[in-house]
Amino acid sequence: MKNKKTQLPPTPIELYHKLHFHATKEWLNDETRIQYENILQMKEDESAETCQSASTDEMALKNKVTALEEEVQENKEKVKQSEEKCKKMLQFMISKFPDSQKILCPPDKQGFHAYDDMTNILDEE
Repeated sequence: MKNKKTQLPPTPIELYHKLHFHATKEWLNDETRIQYENILQMKEDESAETCQSASTDEMALKNKVTALEEEVQENKEKVKQSEEKCKKMLQFMISKFPDSQKILCPPDKQGFHAYDDMTNILDEE
């Protein structure tokens, strides 16, 4: 007993319908018809709940993504502020202690200091 279109065995709901419904006689009795309608209603309710649950989950994920994006922006701003503070502190240290640049930032193989481009203090003096 397979579905002619899909060639698959019938679902329990299809089987119930085949056992209790005849094209000419219709339902065996009112009770079987009511039970079948209740089964269909329960199936529709489950589908609706699944859709609502999926949309609720989707909204929760969107909210999490939004919160994480905001956190990333805040962290980028904090990093930027921290880099600016670090740059100012380095400039201050070099202005007060000119020899500290050689200690804090030893020259590379070409003789450049890592912060020469940021400070330009040695060039000014």
